[in-house]
Amino acid sequence: MEKPPAPITEKTPEKQQNQRNGRYYRRKGSKGRPRRNNNGDKDLNFDAMTRLQDYETRLKNNQTQDALISKAYAMKTKVSQKNALADFMDTMSNPNLTFIAIDFEGYEQSPGIVTEIGIAVYKPSTLRGMMMPFIELKHIIVSEHMNLKNGRYVPDHQENFNGDVSLVMNYLHAVAAIEKVIHQHSESLDVPGSGVCLVGHGLDNDLEWLDRMGVRIKPAMTIDTQKVLGWTHGKKGLSLRNSLDLVRQPYAFLHNAGNDAYYTMVLCLCLADPFYRQACGMDEKETKTWFRLRPLTKGDSYTVAKRMFSNDILGMPLRAQDARQGNQGGA
Repeated sequence: MEKPPAPITEKTPEKQQNQRNGRYYRRKGSKGRPRRNNNGDKDLNFDAMTRLQDYETRLKNNQTQDALISKAYAMKTKVSQKNALADFMDTMSNPNLTFIAIDFEGYEQSPGIVTEIGIAVYKPSTLRGMMMPFIELKHIIVSEHMNLKNGRYVPDHQENFNGDVSLVMNYLHAVAAIEKVIHQHSESLDVPGSGVCLVGHGLDNDLEWLDRMGVRIKPAMTIDTQKVLGWTHGKKGLSLRNSLDLVRQPYAFLHNAGNDAYYTMVLCLCLADPFYRQACGMDEKETKTWFRLRPLTKGDSYTVAKRMFSNDILGMPLRAQDARQGNQGGA
């Protein structure tokens, strides 16, 4: 039995032209590679074009979503930092706490050796109306290591304690002295560290030293002034010296453990006082920009006062760096 003849399909002019050019358009959902035209170039079929558009759309949507997530995270972080700053101020205003700043100086050639210990104690309950808080200060030099001197990488200011007398004692007595200070200011003698808040600038290093010495301070609260300042002024250049410059507090002979403990406590009090923050202008936009862009300092450097010609002391700039613009005038 003969097969019926194949149906004759009419070729439209458009289809004939496409066949002559070697270009075939596949239906949606078909598979296979795109055919080449007479010039040897690949033509994207409908599926490939659709997938490309879908990819670009997804990429754009993902970028938009990532931007929204980053913005939301930044806003959440900013809110959490404001809450943390408020909690920090509330903690510092608690009259029932005793704040103890501890600082250690190690030997630069062997960081595991402690050479100095500084302790500063601030007890709000003893103020009794005093306008200027009294900070009890101690400086301990470890006798076994007193001949080990820094100076190559870290300034050596062991002999430049700004307080009264440096106490020279052996390592075991130094550890006992730290424990005695913490026990003395704890709410309960049975729970050392209760009612105590440890303060430090880069506190993690100091806590590591205490752990090596076997000093247990688990119930005590902690405040890291470096982290507190980082909430509002970024995480770059937060050395103790730069931080004191920011709050406009004079200093001398940093890298002495006793001096560093005292200046850390002073910095903590400045950061916790909203009226002082406003008076020194540390939260102003121009000040934050200056603080972020200021050059980082290395080694043992000293403050050099800037000079400005002026006939009016009330016209002095807020910061010494602003005085450079006024040096062009005459006296």
